[in-house]
This record gives sequence, structure tokens and C-alpha cells, in this order.
Amino acid sequence: MRVRRWILGLDRAILRVDLVMVGSCLIAAVLLNLGLVVSRLLFSYSANATEELSVYAIIWMVFLGMVVSDRMGHHIEVDILYHLVSARRRVVLRRVADTLQAVACLALAVLTMRTVLFTYRIGEISLSTLQAPVWLLMAVMPPCFLVLAVRGLARAVDPSIRAEAASAPTS
Repeated sequence: MRVRRWILGLDRAILRVDLVMVGSCLIAAVLLNLGLVVSRLLFSYSANATEELSVYAIIWMVFLGMVVSDRMGHHIEVDILYHLVSARRRVVLRRVADTLQAVACLALAVLTMRTVLFTYRIGEISLSTLQAPVWLLMAVMPPCFLVLAVRGLARAVDPSIRAEAASAPTS
């Protein structure tokens, strides 16, 4: 019971941070693109670095949004299967899906972490005028996949966490 409360509390904290980061990335992308459009129209000037920063913000927003979506239970599912089976088998099917999510996301967390470390070690930079470190763009991937893996495992072990996490307030 104590571990369960700790997991749900940690999950709520992750969601609060995640929502702020998703919102910040969205605002940054909108402002960068707005500035880019205005500079093109008024000054006939295009800043490649601004476009790249906007892409970085959108990529981060997508990965962070994936974590928010999973927590709220709004991620992609093949839910037609859940309508074709009994309630008891539905629980088993969800546990299998959550276990598969945990395994796949853990593998992706490890692989993306290795890639981030590799690009950091070799000093890979973007080809644009910004020449930003590529590892910085990819740094969002391992923690997002790790959160999804832990969350999937927690739901596989205790299916009631799904309902509690999705219905819990964010603040």
C-alpha cells in the first residue's frame, strides 16, 4: 500500500512537470514560428536557427506529450479487442498490453540512452547554422520511454493503478 501511494505520488509529480514542459515547448514553438513568419514578411529574412529551434521544441513536445497521454489513458489502443472479450479477459488483455509496453519502452529507453551518449561522445552537431549538439535534441527520449516502461509495469502488476492515475487531479 505504501509503495502504491509512492508510485501514484511520483506519477502525479511527473505529470505536473510534464504538463509545464509540454506547455513551454508549445509556447516556444508558436513564438519561434510567429517570429519567423513576421521576419520573412516584413524583412524578407529567414533564420535557419529559428526553424531548427522550433523543430526541437516540437520534438520535445511530442515525446513529453506521449507521457501525459499515457498517464491520462488517452494513448493509442486497439480497443476493439476489449469490446469482444469478457470483463475478466479484458483485465488480462490489458495486463498483457501493459507488460508489452513496459518491455518495449524499457528497450527503447536503453537504446535511446545509448544513442544519446554516443552522439554526446562523438560531439555530433546539427548541420544548420545553429550547429546545436544533437544529443540535446535526443535527451528527452530516454526519460520519456523510462517513465512509460515503469508506468506500464506498475499497471501490469496492479491494474487498479490505471483508473487511479487517470482520475487523480494534477494539482
